[in-house]
Amino acid sequence: MADTYETQGTILMRGGIEGESEDFVEVPGVTAINSVGFQRALIDVTTLRSTQREYRLAIKDGQEIGLELWFDPENAQHQGLRDDNRTGARRLFKILLTDSPSEEVEFAALVMNWSYNTAIDTVYNLAITLKPTGDLTFSSDA
Repeated sequence: MADTYETQGTILMRGGIEGESEDFVEVPGVTAINSVGFQRALIDVTTLRSTQREYRLAIKDGQEIGLELWFDPENAQHQGLRDDNRTGARRLFKILLTDSPSEEVEFAALVMNWSYNTAIDTVYNLAITLKPTGDLTFSSDA
């Protein structure tokens, strides 16, 4: 059986504006981080002499990363994410996978979406969408 790794303990960190500061601070209340990785479109290179469609891979594109958090309106990081959305700041982020072997994913991203939901018998749920701009760097300590 293959090894499995626990997601419990994973940490999202928000850093400085790209090119200005790399100081990272944990974003509290994160309940889910979705779709960390790359996608690549296809380039159709089929010619009239082809007998079937032919393709090449286009340039890498970081997938949009959906975040879910328990919203704290007094938290500086939650408010900072809203400010990033408003100003269009290109900010550094880091995801720390804390199970062993641990791994870090570091990237610059734009905050495309910042919204919270309200409902009966729950707490505020904050939905964030990050769009990586540039490369995602994966580093393991194993």
